[in-house]
Amino acid sequence: MCSSFPPTYPPMPLEPFSLSELRTIYTTGENATLEWLGDAMIAAAVYLCVHRLTKDPDSRALRSEGVTGYMLSAPFLAHIALLYELHLHDYLPLLHCNINDMPSMVRMSDVFEAYVGAGAVRWGYESTLRWLDILFTPWAAHLSATETIAAKVTSTVRRGYEDWINKDPEGSISPLNPLVVEKSSDTEIALASAILPDRRRLLLNGLPTWPTVDLSTVVLPLDYPPSLPPFRLEHVSVLSDAMTDIFCRVHFGEETGCNTGYRLVGERLYQLVLTKVAVTRLSSDTPAELDEARLECSNPQLRARLALSLGLHEQVRTLRRDGDESKESSVVCCHALYALASVIYLHLGCHVLVTLFEDLLSPWVVAAGTETLRVDPSAENRRQNRLKQQQATLKLSTGSVSQGKTADKAITWDRYVTLIPKQTRARVPHCGRNVL
Repeated sequence: MCSSFPPTYPPMPLEPFSLSELRTIYTTGENATLEWLGDAMIAAAVYLCVHRLTKDPDSRALRSEGVTGYMLSAPFLAHIALLYELHLHDYLPLLHCNINDMPSMVRMSDVFEAYVGAGAVRWGYESTLRWLDILFTPWAAHLSATETIAAKVTSTVRRGYEDWINKDPEGSISPLNPLVVEKSSDTEIALASAILPDRRRLLLNGLPTWPTVDLSTVVLPLDYPPSLPPFRLEHVSVLSDAMTDIFCRVHFGEETGCNTGYRLVGERLYQLVLTKVAVTRLSSDTPAELDEARLECSNPQLRARLALSLGLHEQVRTLRRDGDESKESSVVCCHALYALASVIYLHLGCHVLVTLFEDLLSPWVVAAGTETLRVDPSAENRRQNRLKQQQATLKLSTGSVSQGKTADKAITWDRYVTLIPKQTRARVPHCGRNVL
């Protein structure tokens, strides 16, 4: 590594963080939203970096815990925090333990995520992603180059393909249909899609074979859903790969492009824009409430219907038997949505991606924040557990007052931890002594 590493952030001539911003970055509880945002930023940056450094868009490295998993782990991020000397500004060792103690690994990982989140809010998402790309490149390049070469098609995918074939082993497979595009100018094309009323109907009803999901409680703008941006003529090939299901590669051979790599990158980009919208539109919500809203909007059936609203079900290229008019599965449509997000970011830019997906996701995020969108079971479980915790905490505090207990009485660490929301407990260091 050169002497200029790690790259300075924020880059000159931008002003550094203010004391107030630094205080928020380091303060447990107050930094939870920034940490949540930073986590999504880092995940997107790691996958984008690995994707850029590997020639094959279906690179095994993207799916490998040896590359992306390592770079998203707490030990790695904690060491990156040390590179930026974030441990020198941490107040917790001085406040709770000993001035000579180093902050814990988990603490430094969380602080770095909050640092990244604060940077995105202050200086913009695109500039922060560029900084992270430069920062992560040496490790991504090394790990991607040394990753053990393995089959591009995982055993799980191959078993799924074999199950599909075995349902009708004698049936003949139709050739892949070409991508359906409309030439809007000498240099631009558009993905063909249904007219607006039909797209809204598909969004609310899904396809005939899909599970029923009630989305009627959500108020949508009259011009919803948004239209896809125009692409250039040279994007036909990557768009075709992005709309091609992995089963096609298994059946037709590895020379057939598919959307696995694009999908994995696009899934992180989707989560990043979703997190950005949640932080912006639900600014008064707690991190736990934000997480519930994000879970609602990450529901597979909702994501698949968003793909329908953009007309992607008409574009996906998947295996079909001759004469088969069956509709696409929700999983295939989800994958196409993610792959499209990746192609838009890589070839049209961050601003185009954010503009499209903010318009696509904002009504659902707002509805999830007001609890008019309730389609995801895991989000509902989180919501019920949070409400139970709040009731238990209120009952505990009421009981303490009625028994005449003083506010400054120390309580044990174990009892203190039970009062902290489960998702933030790891952020509070255990110094082996009573607190409060």
